[in-house]
Amino acid sequence: MAFKKTVGTYPSSNKSDIIKYYVYEPEGNVRAMMQLSHGMCEYVERYEPHISYFTSQGILVFGNDHLGHKGSVKCDEDLGFMGSRDGWMAMVEDVHTLSRKMKKEHPDLPLILFGHSMGSFIARAVIGKFGKEYDGAIISGTGGTNKMLGLGFTMVWLSRRLRGERARSAFLKKLSFGSYNKRYQNVRTPEDWLCRDEAVVDAYRQDKYCMFSFTTAGYADLLSVLDHVSQDRWYDAVPKELPLLLISGDMDPVGDFGKGVLEVDARLRMRPHVEYNCKLYPGMRHEVLNEIGKEEVYEEIVNFVNRRCE
Repeated sequence: MAFKKTVGTYPSSNKSDIIKYYVYEPEGNVRAMMQLSHGMCEYVERYEPHISYFTSQGILVFGNDHLGHKGSVKCDEDLGFMGSRDGWMAMVEDVHTLSRKMKKEHPDLPLILFGHSMGSFIARAVIGKFGKEYDGAIISGTGGTNKMLGLGFTMVWLSRRLRGERARSAFLKKLSFGSYNKRYQNVRTPEDWLCRDEAVVDAYRQDKYCMFSFTTAGYADLLSVLDHVSQDRWYDAVPKELPLLLISGDMDPVGDFGKGVLEVDARLRMRPHVEYNCKLYPGMRHEVLNEIGKEEVYEEIVNFVNRRCE
């Protein structure tokens, strides 16, 4: 692998948890930094096959495991639990804390924030609040306004009230993900919506740090951060001078098979940015970095980073 890996920790902004982070430094010349904000039910180290490519291109990659995820939990019972209240806000602050730390250590390197899936919502919240501190943002596998958000909040509230904030509800999981495979043919597993690469899907299904269920409090945080970045005030808050790249598969159910991504695209275009592009990849599902044909996605990302180095 074309990187030197360093692991560290820092206190969460919630003042009760310890956040684990990872730094992947290229063996050769470093031209830029890219910070990862990973998705729901995964973790930074899952990105190492992609990180190996990006570091080979002179990009230092780093990121933290979010609250409630692999390296940032005290025990497995904490998986999917980000806190009793406003855990999503703590996740946003934790990402920014690491950004500041790395920018202090490498003040001359451009810093690009990459967020995927739930991590894209977190990254969007970060750039809405701290966008002037970044040199670019890549938003992957994001979604638009969810018409079922009100129902979701009601179901989460009821489940939390009846069973507690740490309860894991099969009903909430089915409500959130149960329809994701309906547009595909020859479905093998409940996780086929992730990508078309069967080896990736099988590895995901065998990983306990991916296959856990969110708690009721965790679902409340997921819905809350999505609601936050769906408001007009978020779109107004993103700095117009911040270069942005949206990437998604047009067969990604999180982005409503392109419709949700195009909604985000249209609302961003109403507020012209110095550089902005939206790329929908035909046939690709949720995890474009893991998809068949991912090399095209890699190239798009590296080209975006390269422009920040000019």
